[in-house]
Amino acid sequence: MTTQMPNKAIATITSKRTSRHIRAARTLAYSAILFILLLLAGCSEEGNSSPNFEGPANEAFPLQPTSRFPVGATFYLPGVDWTLTESPTTNTNALFTGDNDVSRFTPIVTGEYSFTNVEGLTQRIGVVDAIPYEHYNYYPNSSVTRVGDEIWVAHVFDAHISRIQPETGEVLGTIATGPWPVAIAWAEGMNVAVVAQKAGDTLGIIDIASNQLIDAIWVGDEPADVVTSPDGRWAYVSLTTDDAVARVSLEERALIDTLPTNSTPSSLAMNDDGTQLFVASYRSGKGDRLDGTYDEKSDLYDVAIVATAKFVVTGYLESVGSNINAIHADGDRLYVATTRVSPAENNSLDPNNMGFRHTVAAYDVAARTEIASADIGRQPSAPDYAVRPFGLVRLGDHIWVTVEGSDLLLGLDSEDLSEVARYEVTGRPRSLMAHNGKLFVHGVQSYVLLNVNPADGTNTTIALSGDPRPADVAGGQYIYTGHGEYGGANHSCAECHIDGLTDGNQWRAGVFDYSSVPRPFFWMEGTSPLGWPADGADLYSYTFGVPGPTMGVKMSNEFHSVFYAYLAALVPPPAANGKTRLDGSMTEMAVRGREVFEDAGRCAGCHMGPLTTNRMLYPEGITSTSPTDVPSLVGAYRHAYWFIDGSTRDMGTTVDYLLPYAGAKLDSTERDDLTRYLEELTTREFFVLASKPEENATSAMVYGPNDPIKLIFSHPVLDQPKNLSRIRLVDDANSTVPTTVHAALRHVELQPTEVLAANSHYSVVVEEAFEAFNEMKMGVDTRIPFKTAVAPALQLEGEYVLTIYRPGLNVETKAYDPNVIIPIETPLVATPTPFGADVVATLNAETSTEYKVVIEGTDSHWPALIMPLSGDLMGKSFPTQSELTDEDGDGIADTGEGTLFFRSPGLEAEDVEWTIHRPEETSDAVCGTVEGNHEVVLEFAEDGSPTIQWEADVDALGYYVTDPEATTPVGPGVVKGGAAYWVLQTPDFPNGFRGPIRYGIAPENSLDVTEDSGGLKGGSPLPETGCVKLTIGFSDFSLTVITYEP
Repeated sequence: MTTQMPNKAIATITSKRTSRHIRAARTLAYSAILFILLLLAGCSEEGNSSPNFEGPANEAFPLQPTSRFPVGATFYLPGVDWTLTESPTTNTNALFTGDNDVSRFTPIVTGEYSFTNVEGLTQRIGVVDAIPYEHYNYYPNSSVTRVGDEIWVAHVFDAHISRIQPETGEVLGTIATGPWPVAIAWAEGMNVAVVAQKAGDTLGIIDIASNQLIDAIWVGDEPADVVTSPDGRWAYVSLTTDDAVARVSLEERALIDTLPTNSTPSSLAMNDDGTQLFVASYRSGKGDRLDGTYDEKSDLYDVAIVATAKFVVTGYLESVGSNINAIHADGDRLYVATTRVSPAENNSLDPNNMGFRHTVAAYDVAARTEIASADIGRQPSAPDYAVRPFGLVRLGDHIWVTVEGSDLLLGLDSEDLSEVARYEVTGRPRSLMAHNGKLFVHGVQSYVLLNVNPADGTNTTIALSGDPRPADVAGGQYIYTGHGEYGGANHSCAECHIDGLTDGNQWRAGVFDYSSVPRPFFWMEGTSPLGWPADGADLYSYTFGVPGPTMGVKMSNEFHSVFYAYLAALVPPPAANGKTRLDGSMTEMAVRGREVFEDAGRCAGCHMGPLTTNRMLYPEGITSTSPTDVPSLVGAYRHAYWFIDGSTRDMGTTVDYLLPYAGAKLDSTERDDLTRYLEELTTREFFVLASKPEENATSAMVYGPNDPIKLIFSHPVLDQPKNLSRIRLVDDANSTVPTTVHAALRHVELQPTEVLAANSHYSVVVEEAFEAFNEMKMGVDTRIPFKTAVAPALQLEGEYVLTIYRPGLNVETKAYDPNVIIPIETPLVATPTPFGADVVATLNAETSTEYKVVIEGTDSHWPALIMPLSGDLMGKSFPTQSELTDEDGDGIADTGEGTLFFRSPGLEAEDVEWTIHRPEETSDAVCGTVEGNHEVVLEFAEDGSPTIQWEADVDALGYYVTDPEATTPVGPGVVKGGAAYWVLQTPDFPNGFRGPIRYGIAPENSLDVTEDSGGLKGGSPLPETGCVKLTIGFSDFSLTVITYEP
């Protein structure tokens, strides 16, 4: 219900000061005609009577929704002469006005609101609470804290805080907040609590008497953490992408000033008397880089020390770590949870990979020196790895730390940091607090609060509710932030791709010397080919090929499904940042900069369209001699490291480096405008991110007439019939083709009600009025033309074997060697469809994939093919095609052959032959066989144990003594499907080890990893009868396999 508010209830609060300046805020005179139109305008698009939500705010802040405005978000009005004149009866929140010519209002009740200014103009908004989920990939800092007698927990993924009774664990209720609440702060005596609302760029103010969000103050881009002064007068907020800390007066409800501190500040800590504030650089990086250069910004400014009285930086703690996850002030000490990295020592083949050292350190603040540190997963008191330490708190004589990647809570001696307690927890914890002798750990990803009592070891789980993430996205996120296996057992994906961004360090990728900074992840369904070397044809195949070699993870259908879903869900942050106007629209300077970008700056040739990329691979990058693709620039302002080598650290320097390469000559004003445009290049456009079929689909991506049409948009669509009717399928005569349309978040699927005509032209038309849920519109009609396939002359049906004749590697030339061929076989089962086949490929015992194959005549078109290189290591190709042959005249293909190409970092293989054929009948296995490219001499000792030797000038990368049924990996991994008696692998790839190799005696530069495959280190006893298989994997990636009878 909506009611007219009486005069005494019209509430306006005026702030004394604020530092936010809006260039184009208030229009002094809106025409009377406009006002009349606003009052007389009609109905909603679905025909239900509702007010017209257009008004002055639409002109001043055009990206701000007015008909579907989210509960808890903050609505901005141009000017200060506004009053709230109409609202739902249950609303108690007031309009807040400042002296920056902008008013704000934060609704927490759904319904319709009206605001009127002194000129008689009216602005109306409709407030809703059912908002489609967008995965910005934000994570918590101080997400659990005490407020009065309660414990409050920020949900992060949904806009709520849970109130917990600490003694009983009862959830007392929830509080609606602004979007993505990541940190809460409160001090004794405060009548409000504050919450950092990362997706809203605001600090929420919660009245603790009513347990209600009453206001929100704009502070800057992506507020990550918040602390309050001991007297409750001030709040300090870290601004991750602004490289600064905001100071907010809680008495005045105003942002007072912003202090530049260090790169990507995140975790904050304050000493007991509030005189010093400590600011940790989250993605600090490592100064020493693989290319030999030194980046002092990564070492000298790791933790800033701020004197709060004058609000100035007085010094820094240097060389603290690469990823500084959390800090905790305790007396004269500062404890730090960090990951210290050494890219030069990173080795995914080594179970003791020294590339990552997860560390808790203690610093003497006055001396600014480290006085104690511990590699928490390797110190003598640690029973196993502990990956990614985060939250820190003192309880008694111990420092307690959450360990996200291992789901652990560790107790460390506060003096020497040795481990004294270890608890298994859940939820990928980052934040914790101590209260009444107990520890409360926020398992954010599992929506739980864990109550751990160190006195008796009990652990109680308090369930929270409201997780908006799709289950597969949540599952993939859990994998992404957890440790891997084998050489990946001591790190997670999030170690290098921190929160989906980059840690800024150069890491080796691929087999040889290719190195790059990790690529930030977003909109991965629309930015293929993926990776700096453009080695992923699409996200689906990319997800098979990437986790195995870097994380040592076990591939399975479930793993691939959820990991793909998580990566596909990653989107850039909201349109507004610290440079744009409050709604995310561009400033005048950025508008000018866009003109420079498209013209004099000569940028748009490569960075074209709303994605700002032509998706092409160039032979050399701007800062690299290796092939490099063109990245999207949307959201690039927040990367903190630019170019493939991460060599520039601010946008202005990046522009200066780019301009000569582009051949552009700009004056200083044009250069500054261009820089500003790139700093404001956010997600302010609504467009088709990707489609299947692609626009003007060719033989590389042929579309079958019976297949659904899939569209992926940049934002969640408005799932209402009238809006969905604005997407149509038309034929060559522009006549509408009947379809059914289904929408889910950013995805829309059109299914023609009848099979489309073969070899015919069609187009998908998305009308300019097609709308996102956030009220963005396409703006222009978009057509996606495509051509259906020619009718098939043959079918695929039944069982086949796909064989890819993969070239081996030449270690000397650092290239693929076509003279060394490794056949990789995959069993297939094909089910015919009207225009091709659905083909299931079995990749290993736990993993399969389905290929949607389209057949034109006798030409079959295949998506990217997956190559099972070992049980856990997968390769991937680009889309390919093969010519089918029917050998018996039954209309069903018996064989097929074609060529394909694939890339990996620093490598490319072209014209690789592949075939399909019917499976051959198998005979019983015969012992006493030798197969392979290199001759190996087998001899036996007196005890019957084997010794091998070879003359070829190649190293062995792995040596496996197994039973005949066992499957051995080509790269790092474990033996599967049979007994492993002895397993050696190189710890120094691509260098290996040489023979002779006597059973049980590991040669130089080899590592005995038999225990990983279930055997005994030093060699298990060999069987006295039966058959034994010896498999030697060489450095040219060829295999020699010998079987013998003991």
